Amino acid sequence: MMDTLCKETLKSVDPLEPAAAYVGGKIKLAKTLIKIIEGIPHRTYAEPFIGMGGIFFKAQIDPLI
Repeated sequence: MMDTLCKETLKSVDPLEPAAAYVGGKIKLAKTLIKIIEGIPHRTYAEPFIGMGGIFFKAQIDPLI
C-alpha cells in the first residue's frame, strides 16, 4: 500500500545543477563579486562563516578590525 501511495502522490523532477561546482566555487565569480561589493558604499564587510573568505582577501578594501 505504501509503495502504491508514493507512486501516486510523488512526481519525479529533474535534478538541479549546483550553484557552485564545488566548495569554494565562487572564486570563479570573484572579479564580478568584488566589483559589485566595492561599488556599494559600506563601512563594514563581514564573513561570519568564511564562505567567501577568498573574496574578502582579494578585495581592495580597508577592513576595520
